[in-house]
Amino acid sequence: AFPKRAGDLDPKLVEGVMEAVSDEVDARGSSAVSSPQDVSNLVWAFARTKHYSSGLIELVEGWANAGVRQWNEQSVSNVMWGLAKMGVSRCRATEVLCEEAGSRGLGAFKSQELSNLVWGVTVCHKALPPALAEGVEEWLSSHAFERPQHQTVTLWSFAKSGLRSPVLFRSAEESVVGSLSGLVDYSPQAMSNLVWSFATTQTHAPALFAAVEDEICERRLDDFKPQEVANVAWAFSKA
Repeated sequence: AFPKRAGDLDPKLVEGVMEAVSDEVDARGSSAVSSPQDVSNLVWAFARTKHYSSGLIELVEGWANAGVRQWNEQSVSNVMWGLAKMGVSRCRATEVLCEEAGSRGLGAFKSQELSNLVWGVTVCHKALPPALAEGVEEWLSSHAFERPQHQTVTLWSFAKSGLRSPVLFRSAEESVVGSLSGLVDYSPQAMSNLVWSFATTQTHAPALFAAVEDEICERRLDDFKPQEVANVAWAFSKA
């Protein structure tokens, strides 16, 4: 529960606790945890509280090398996401997790697990490998994104990787244009990522851009952060 409410606590308290945990990880190594779920929770906690620990990276590498095939999808996803949030560049830990996800397939990943995984890989490795990109397209043949955020993060990952996917982008367009709810449930960040991804991949979608324009005109840009406003403006200039 501590990391979830860390933002409400005294920053010095948070810093002190996480430094103590980091010291314990450095001292005990892989024995600091007893299961992949522990690894996942520990990485998630460090990511949420915006702390970095070289000892933690070594711990993840040790556990992943020892038996990543026994990790469930949530642990694979959470650890990859957490490492990316911590600013970890490509390393043995991220490579093992990425290879495992590609080899086992993505069929058992839930919507959020999938989006966190591909985002983490894209951030750590600077691009999504073809095996995972193909896995996402296969996943879409029998699954649907549960939330707009999951969908648009995945779109962003493809666009950032320079990948065009008719299957993924067509499903995104249909979920907006062909849905009664349209963009009602899309946050400013989700809308920004949506149009930026379409524009970056040069995916023609006039109906989608028209829907975004209508939604923005109705709700205004007051809740959009500067980067989101800039991304929307750039996307429409390219559409």
